[in-house]
Amino acid sequence: MVGGVEAAGIPHSAALGFAMRTPSVFIRKELKEHGTKKRVEGGDVTGKRVVLVEDLVTTGGSSIAAIEALREEGAVVSDCLAIISYDFPEAVELFDRSGVRLHAATTFPTVLECALERGMIDEAGAAIVRDWLREPRSWAKRHGFE
Repeated sequence: MVGGVEAAGIPHSAALGFAMRTPSVFIRKELKEHGTKKRVEGGDVTGKRVVLVEDLVTTGGSSIAAIEALREEGAVVSDCLAIISYDFPEAVELFDRSGVRLHAATTFPTVLECALERGMIDEAGAAIVRDWLREPRSWAKRHGFE
């Protein structure tokens, strides 16, 4: 099965499921207080292998939370597909600790370099983005935005 995290992961997982002729489910970020009151919607995942599909992985927190929800419902989850990963060390560590392999189509540093090569951003702009990528949590404060 294919699973997508609410909301941005859903269209990608649904399209992949359709193309593969494989059932697709979605995982809510929070439990609904009405209706089925479930986080995993769209089908029974008990005993089934589910690959999680994400649009973007930053720290990995929402991905791992979705994987835990799938596992609580009895799914077997060992892989996560992402379109883009920031490739932050904390995400790599979190996926490793969770026993999940992260497969990203590309990384944000690669997207940045492609944008630079194509003239979509100049070197000064790319330098600012690289600086942010090195230390995103303190970047705003270091540059007077907080």
